[in-house]
Amino acid sequence: MYPAQIHSHGGINMAESPTRFFGLDVHKEYFVAVGSTHSAKLSFGPQRVSNYQLDDWVCRVLTPQDAVVLEMTTNTYLFYDTLLPQVHSVIAVHPPSVPLVTNVAVKTDKKQPWLWRNCTQPGC
Repeated sequence: MYPAQIHSHGGINMAESPTRFFGLDVHKEYFVAVGSTHSAKLSFGPQRVSNYQLDDWVCRVLTPQDAVVLEMTTNTYLFYDTLLPQVHSVIAVHPPSVPLVTNVAVKTDKKQPWLWRNCTQPGC
């Protein structure tokens, strides 16, 4: 049985809490990203980005104070390995293991990243 999530630090002191929370909805050719603060105030996106621009996007947008959640897909480890050195934490979520995701009637590029972003909070 595989774990429902993978959690690791990005090389910074884990005692420090992240200040921004990002959800990435990963597709075969692109991903959609949204970000927010602790108060759930939108601070970024939604933005659609080509997977070929992942490295550049990570360097331009993300900081060591960001927590990132993405869904488990065929691209997960590419994203995980690219994100981890640049951010506070990365969580890869297996969608069927998360009621917040499985109970949603409609999954769209506008809604899905918010679901992943919400998984940065305890109890997801």
